[in-house]
Amino acid sequence: MRFHSYLIRSALKGLNREASFVELLWVGALRELEQGRLDILPGGLRTPEREKFAYFSRPVKSAAATQRLRALTGIQETVFRLGAQIGVAYGADYDAPVNTPVFA
Repeated sequence: MRFHSYLIRSALKGLNREASFVELLWVGALRELEQGRLDILPGGLRTPEREKFAYFSRPVKSAAATQRLRALTGIQETVFRLGAQIGVAYGADYDAPVNTPVFA
């Protein structure tokens, strides 16, 4: 959240606006965004359902694309840091390396 808040504060400063941040569970944050009570929700993936109520920025070139990684374990040799949501299933390609002590 720290990086997102820095970007948001910097962008709003140029517009003479300020931001206030709230912590919400993901499903609640999506609901608030859909109801118009939340202006920005960083990190949301674009889906057809969300496109009905939200605007999305253009994709940023990922570190994986820049490094031409073929597997998740390839990030060990890079400065890339992976963030994941607790309790979310990302599949076997994610589970196998993440459940090893050296990778975790």
